[in-house]
Amino acid sequence: GLEYFLSRTTQAPRDAKEGLAYVLEHAKSAEDQERCAAALTRKCAILWGLLDGVEWGGSKPRLAPAALLRPEADETLAVLPERAVRISPSGKAILAACDGVRDVEAVAAAIRTEHPAAERVERDVFEFIERMQTLGVLQLT
Repeated sequence: GLEYFLSRTTQAPRDAKEGLAYVLEHAKSAEDQERCAAALTRKCAILWGLLDGVEWGGSKPRLAPAALLRPEADETLAVLPERAVRISPSGKAILAACDGVRDVEAVAAAIRTEHPAAERVERDVFEFIERMQTLGVLQLT
C-alpha cells in the first residue's frame, strides 16, 4: 500500500490531467457528470481505506493509561484528566475489543461478527478508533 502512495507523487498529476480531459470531452450531460463525480468519490473512499491500512497496519489499540471507563445510566463515560467523553453502547463494544492484543482489523472483524448485516461496520470501527485516539481515550501500540 505504501508503494502505491509513493508512486502517486509523480503519477497523480498526469492521471488528473487525463481524467479531466476525459470528463470535459465525454461527460456532456448532467447525468454523465454525476456518474464521473460518483466514480471519483468512490475512488477516494477506496484510497482512504488503503491509506488507513498503511497507517494502521498492525497497530493494536488499547485504552490509554490516563483513560478510565465509568459506567453511567445507559452509557459509558471515558474519563480523562481534563475531560470526559460519552461513549455509546456500540462504542463501548468497540472499546472492549481494543485490548492491545488485537490489531485494528481484528477489532473490526470482532464487531462484524456481532453485526453481520450492517453495511459500514469496518469503516465505522476505524472512524471510531481514530476519533478515540484523537481524544486520548485510545492509544495505538
